[in-house]
Amino acid sequence: MEASVLGAGIVRLRIDDETELRQTAIGDAAAILAMVQPCRDHLAQHIPLYDAWRTAVDVEGMLGAWDAQHEAVGSLYAGIWQNGDCLGLVSLEIFDKVDGLAAIGFTVARRCEGTSLAFRASERLLKYAFEEAGARRIFARTTTANA
Repeated sequence: MEASVLGAGIVRLRIDDETELRQTAIGDAAAILAMVQPCRDHLAQHIPLYDAWRTAVDVEGMLGAWDAQHEAVGSLYAGIWQNGDCLGLVSLEIFDKVDGLAAIGFTVARRCEGTSLAFRASERLLKYAFEEAGARRIFARTTTANA
């Protein structure tokens, strides 16, 4: 299952008929914020960045930085989309392109915990990383509570 590229070079990775990973874009800010808001306190325990996301403008700033990182080294930050709703985020951060070293991480809306969504999204992201992004060694970014 290869990645498809949407207009403007946006990477899209199919998980199943209803679910995909889609590279984040500025236009996704409101949907991402809507995913974070109901569970901000829970998410911020693991990733403090989420506590700073109070408005779509806050999210847009990070999305712009993620896009720049994608352009510079091929890192990928993607929303987990199902039937038009953003249910989480995944990241593939390439930190050594020469040696193929990268790290992955994910966040899912609290209502999606325990549904295998994070597992399936991570599995698809790993496939992309090894088969298409040139990664040879990938580390998982996690917190002690999630390890």
